[in-house]
Amino acid sequence: MNEPILADTSVWINFFNGTESPEVKVLTDYIQNDYPVYLWPVIIQEILQGIADEDHFHDIKEYL
Repeated sequence: MNEPILADTSVWINFFNGTESPEVKVLTDYIQNDYPVYLWPVIIQEILQGIADEDHFHDIKEYL
């Protein structure tokens, strides 16, 4: 089992926007393989505050 990771807000934003980066690749690998990914409330808040579209907001909130 892989060690848990804590992905920063910028990595999550790139992940949801489909932006490729080494960090997004690691996050994607962890999610696809059901490895532990930690989220702090402030990271969730920052992600959600940046979403303008209400439908997208609800989808991401549910995902997180």
